Amino acid sequence: MYGNHIRPRRRGGAPGLYGVKIQGGFDYAPDPDACPLDPRASFYWIQGYIGRPTLYSWESVDKWSYDRTRGTPDTKIADGSPFYVNLRGPGYGHSTLGFLDVPRDELNANSPIIEFLFQTALVCAIPGEGGNKGSIHMIDGFTWEFRWVWEAGTPTFHDLGVQHSKLHFGDLFNAFMNDPDPDTLKNAWNLYQDGCCCIPLPSAVWMGLALLGAVVCGAPLRRRLAA
Repeated sequence: MYGNHIRPRRRGGAPGLYGVKIQGGFDYAPDPDACPLDPRASFYWIQGYIGRPTLYSWESVDKWSYDRTRGTPDTKIADGSPFYVNLRGPGYGHSTLGFLDVPRDELNANSPIIEFLFQTALVCAIPGEGGNKGSIHMIDGFTWEFRWVWEAGTPTFHDLGVQHSKLHFGDLFNAFMNDPDPDTLKNAWNLYQDGCCCIPLPSAVWMGLALLGAVVCGAPLRRRLAA
């Protein structure tokens, strides 16, 4: 589902923060024929991205990065969690797990393009015990993509949409393994693409997402930074 695009409120457009807003969630629907969920397991989101402009000095426009909350704009230190930070519980009309992201960046004559492709994955995670690593299992996912372009002094939005897709699960895995944080996620967690936490069959899982359109933001909030 797509909402209306929110166009620039200033006549003729103006430099500023431009982006999109996407929200939705996941509802756990137990199926009597499905195996029970491991009692230690919980559902979360994880996310990777590729695009420009880059935010951190180690990022590249042609390399996938792992989406983590970092305390300052160019520090490798993250919040210690492998999971997408915006919401780790119910919300936005969903009983199990909500999702919200509002990526935005500066758009102007000197920075004329904002374009990103995201791979988001629904995962179940089982924490490690006795010094062993925890396990994160990718179940299903979606990709979403957008572009803002500064054209002859006018901001133009290109809606590239949301797709139910696991196409970039491999890129997300590599971004996880290559995250530069000294806490090294791979030393604490194993990430799998098998979706195996003894969960309901895919037919018993409902995921709803809405790309709510382009947003022009008045308050500065750079993407992937803690509020």
